[in-house]
Amino acid sequence: MHCSMFFMKFTMKQMMNSDEKRSYLRMAVPGLKVRYNVFETEIFNAVPRLPRPKEAYTLLPNGGEALEPVFQLMLERLERIEMKLDYILRMMGRGVEEKLFQYESMVQDISGGGLSFTHHESISTGKYLELCVYSAVGDMSPIFAVGKVCRVEFKDKEKCYLLGVEFSDIYEEDRQTIIRMVFDVERKLRRRVNINGSYSENPQ
Repeated sequence: MHCSMFFMKFTMKQMMNSDEKRSYLRMAVPGLKVRYNVFETEIFNAVPRLPRPKEAYTLLPNGGEALEPVFQLMLERLERIEMKLDYILRMMGRGVEEKLFQYESMVQDISGGGLSFTHHESISTGKYLELCVYSAVGDMSPIFAVGKVCRVEFKDKEKCYLLGVEFSDIYEEDRQTIIRMVFDVERKLRRRVNINGSYSENPQ
């Protein structure tokens, strides 16, 4: 699978300086799946990144500083929608014969910092993945991200590999969506424990 050509490359040092390590609550979310591609091209001292806004504010007088907060928020959301549409259209342009994503798996658990899922063969730690997280139920919008494989564990019983993947690039709004989703699952689990006096893996 070829790397997406529209991804921008930044040095690892720049990424580490711009993002502080944070801790996130990790939970299993029912119905959550991930589609993904593996970046086959070796990338040294650089990481792939998602497309960024096209600086729409520069088209407005004073850079949009005079806009009321509600209009600034609307503009930012429209930019994010445009970026995701552009992402999908460019992926579709790869060719009719080529799948948008080569692999699909159930998400084992997820947090604002990353996720884990199974893969039929081992993937080297340090490899980057092109991710699309979505829900098989409900109307959740797909979440696009770039992830780095940081842990690989062989599951003898299932005869597959459990991959621990850290988000190396994700839109902050999508990260917040995941965090809210995880806390919602935890709240439902706590409610079940309080009512039934026992823990349940399925909060629904």
